[in-house]
Amino acid sequence: MNPEDLNGLGADEVAERLFGRAPDANSWWSLKRVDDSKFLLSDQRLKLDVSASHGFLVGIHEVSSYQHANDFAQKNRIKLIQDRGLLMKGVSEIAIKCDRVPPILAPGNERYKIQFADGVEATIAHASFFFQRLVALPSAEVNSTLPDPTALTTLVIKGVDLDSAADIAEVCLYSLRDWFPDASFEYVSLTSQHVLGESLEDASDDPHILDTSFSTTHPWAVAFFNRAEESEPLVAFLYYYRVLEACFDLVIESKLNEWRKDGKLDATSLLREVRSIARIEDTFALRQVLGQIVDQAMLDESLAASILDVASVDDLTAKLYSRRNEIAHGRRGQHQKVLVPFSFPLNSSAERDLYWRQKMRALARIAIQRWLQN
Repeated sequence: MNPEDLNGLGADEVAERLFGRAPDANSWWSLKRVDDSKFLLSDQRLKLDVSASHGFLVGIHEVSSYQHANDFAQKNRIKLIQDRGLLMKGVSEIAIKCDRVPPILAPGNERYKIQFADGVEATIAHASFFFQRLVALPSAEVNSTLPDPTALTTLVIKGVDLDSAADIAEVCLYSLRDWFPDASFEYVSLTSQHVLGESLEDASDDPHILDTSFSTTHPWAVAFFNRAEESEPLVAFLYYYRVLEACFDLVIESKLNEWRKDGKLDATSLLREVRSIARIEDTFALRQVLGQIVDQAMLDESLAASILDVASVDDLTAKLYSRRNEIAHGRRGQHQKVLVPFSFPLNSSAERDLYWRQKMRALARIAIQRWLQN
């Protein structure tokens, strides 16, 4: 179809020709003719109004592959994450899978809304018009199991840019999981065979609105926590460890300030202490972190579970650091233990792996609340 083919046509007729149907009162989008050469395309999911020429409308109609979508996006200043989401005019949209959640409302209403103290707002509902056309339809060409794009759920975040969108998306995911622990939220690729969560039927009850003051200067650490939640036990251990690692500089800085204020330490003694840290920086910092967040009950539980030899922070530090190396660096024939992420472990290590995951999750969560949350 050529742009000239739209000359003289009304908005509903154009919508039917290009997109198969005219939007109704419950649609996320609408189309209105402004003059002989332009329309106003409104996407209520993104809360954006776009001045759309005939060429713009024909162009988005013809998108049927990732290459077409990227070409259209580049011409119109839209950033695409091929099979996951988009960013346009300060609004990002990401595919999200939701399980064990209350039903999503009819199109035009949000199921979840997160309001941050700085004015950023995020909502979960059905996919927008632009997401359906530029992300979902091209993905359907490579994933024949992808459901009707109108059935997909997405997280829309308003008030972001290219630099902050990924950070805020991780904070949103962390907040959703924190406030709704009985539900399940996960960002997904539309090439996955499991894009939809449980069947979501229309309902009339009010959306869940979450006002959160949660913010962090370490969104990358929150991202590691989120990926740990989605991973097998051994991989999750390393991700949770990265959260603890994010606190290392903070506790070392605190320790150095403590020594500087100690009037009993002269310059030589202070330098000696600093050099002692340099030799064992990671284990020293890990010991400092654990010493401030572990209680005796956790140590006793770990001893009873046989993951510690002694119910002490020192032994926990040694065992945790050793386990980290056995996963990340273990080589058969070189190290005493090599931990392997088997999909179907039948030996006694499986229960041990799950216990470590549980404890590391608890430690990482406390670390975020103590050091990484503003």
